[in-house]
Amino acid sequence: NILTNFAHKIAFASGLYTYSVTGIGNRAFDGNTTLSSVTLPNTITSIGDYAFVSCTHLSNIMLPNALTYLGEGAFYLCSSLESIVIPENVSLMGKGAFSTCSNLHNVVWNAKNCTPYDWFEHRLDGTTYVIAPFNVGTAINSFTFGSTVESIPAALCFRLQIQSITLPESVTSIGNYAFYDCSGLTSIAIPESVTSIGERTFMTGKLISIVVESGNKVYDSRNNCNAIIETATNTLIQGCQNTIIPNSITSIGYGAFAGYESLSSIIIPNSVTSIGDYAFAYCNGLKSVTLPSSITTIGNYAFSDCEQLSEIRCAAKLPPRIVDEDGNIMSGGAKLVSDYNAVTLYVPCESQAAYYTHANWGLFNTIECMDENKYTVAVTCNADEGSVFGAGTYVEGTEVTLAAIPNKGYEFIQWSDGNTDNPRKIVVTGDVNLAAIFTKVNTAIDDAVSDQPAASKIIRNGQVCILRDGKVYDIMGNQIQ
Repeated sequence: NILTNFAHKIAFASGLYTYSVTGIGNRAFDGNTTLSSVTLPNTITSIGDYAFVSCTHLSNIMLPNALTYLGEGAFYLCSSLESIVIPENVSLMGKGAFSTCSNLHNVVWNAKNCTPYDWFEHRLDGTTYVIAPFNVGTAINSFTFGSTVESIPAALCFRLQIQSITLPESVTSIGNYAFYDCSGLTSIAIPESVTSIGERTFMTGKLISIVVESGNKVYDSRNNCNAIIETATNTLIQGCQNTIIPNSITSIGYGAFAGYESLSSIIIPNSVTSIGDYAFAYCNGLKSVTLPSSITTIGNYAFSDCEQLSEIRCAAKLPPRIVDEDGNIMSGGAKLVSDYNAVTLYVPCESQAAYYTHANWGLFNTIECMDENKYTVAVTCNADEGSVFGAGTYVEGTEVTLAAIPNKGYEFIQWSDGNTDNPRKIVVTGDVNLAAIFTKVNTAIDDAVSDQPAASKIIRNGQVCILRDGKVYDIMGNQIQ
């Protein structure tokens, strides 16, 4: 009961046939330029390959709820089609199903669990070409997920120019490349229901905000860090332009920051022991990288194609292992950076010879000695809410006092790592990146303190105080002299 060809016109209506049509065959409506609207009965479970190819005037079609299979190129070159609703029961979809639907702007995706069929072409030269249902020749700027969707297929929204997405609470898995290079996306929120996120899923280079809902048991964005962290392994799998890497992170995953051209610097805390392949690749604004003494393993291409990168400062006394994508130690020929002549490598003085003779680190043309280990202490906050003191570059072992001063109408809650001491003393053993978190309060703070930004920090009796207009205030804005 498969409709295999179209002669003049056909209507799917009860009583016209002695049998029920259950499928549309391959190329059944191939090249029909008079077809403008189609209503399919709920008996249809499959639409074959290129079933409606080159139906250039087809502007309206309702896919039935019973549909389970949508074939390769099913609506290829349907240039008048502007929107489509994918039913809940679609479980298998061929590549390029809506390719070159040049006026397709809006997609509603209700498919609960859809499996990609042949969306990835693996070519002889080792490259992979993606032909997902929508990524070739469409104008999609709106993509809506239905409330019952459980899995988002790999590469579903590959390189679409969508501006925003909302993932429903029903979603449990997001496949590889699902939102790869969606350069219009600036924020993403991961529901607590998500238990699996594939590789390169949100590799867009444009995200400025990432939030994982607090109830998620597999992933988190602890301390408002603007990143996706795999909780069990403390691996940061996706960062963004505003990520602050928490001090509890031990690994930075594959391509976690790849493509963020506006990223000029990054502080990697001393807790990190491994950095994945392509972790900071294509960060064209990145000029300098400081690797902590804790680092033991770095993936190949970790800093490749960073056009402005001029120095790497590695505090590790033993040269870190360079590994390939499969985790195998490389015995030479690594591509840690694109141009070893353009990047100066700074290492501990006692380790300079070990780096020079290393099969991979020795590829750097210039390896300089670091006279002493210096680390960056970055302390930030929302300038509308308060100010912070203590940031700077310090010699290893230096004791530094940090302070957070709330503006009028705000109070200090904690630091981004959960510590509540204020002022707070730390001993510098590696790069530190902390943010002060304030909250709004109803009580007023003395206007003479809060409304005047010009201030200087002083230490009195071991405590951080603020000097303004010849008067001394404590960190809560109370005048003490």
